[in-house]
Amino acid sequence: MMREAGIAAESLYSGLTALRKANYAQVSLYNHAFFGITIGLERMAKLAILIESRTVSGGVYPTDDELRRAYGHDLNKLFAKVDSIREDYVDKLNWSLPNEAVSRSALSILADFARWTRYYNMDVLVGAKNVRMRRDPVEAWFTEIGGWVLRDKYSKVRAKNDETFARFAEAAIGKESFMLHIAEDGSQISSVYDATLRSRQMDIIQREGAVICACLARHIADVMFELVWKTRSMGVTDIPDVAEFFTMLYNDESYLRSRKTFSILR
Repeated sequence: MMREAGIAAESLYSGLTALRKANYAQVSLYNHAFFGITIGLERMAKLAILIESRTVSGGVYPTDDELRRAYGHDLNKLFAKVDSIREDYVDKLNWSLPNEAVSRSALSILADFARWTRYYNMDVLVGAKNVRMRRDPVEAWFTEIGGWVLRDKYSKVRAKNDETFARFAEAAIGKESFMLHIAEDGSQISSVYDATLRSRQMDIIQREGAVICACLARHIADVMFELVWKTRSMGVTDIPDVAEFFTMLYNDESYLRSRKTFSILR
């Protein structure tokens, strides 16, 4: 169980660190982030379910078949179960999702990635069945989560300063430069102004996106902490303190917002 918790934590923290750095020029970091975060969240949720089953619901672990049949890799189902467990500890829990609607939107994108869109690029290339009914996970993340950040978290003062800096960069080197990138949403970035402005905006998008994902993990870790304490009060001795791997998450958003790297050791 300790090894499983370590895998969950390292996967999650690696993913959060990658998401903190992802941008239009390093699109592969988004997929690195999504792989790590979804693996971490899935394993965390399943650990919580195992502990709850061992201590409360009958005193035994679910079977492999039961766990697979009930949840598979479906983060939506796993979070629904975690939410139901949280109801029994609502008076003891310390944290809630900072923005329920946006957090659930992020969870939906991550859930799609875990089940369907991990191989989106390959599926497009080989013409996989139903691929056109699925969204590019990078485009979905940038449009929904990035769009929310720029609407609700991007101050007018900062926006004005970033636009001024971008215009300055365009005036200074625009005529001597050739720029061509594809943005996360598929649009072209073809000027120094566009590239500079997008780069400055990405800092806040990266930061707030990582905070949302960290808070999804904290949502699980919070109940995991209470479950571990429950085992102590019941005299169950075969459940180690797996919550210790996630102590970095036991902080408010201001602390999570300050982090550019995430690690078990910090």
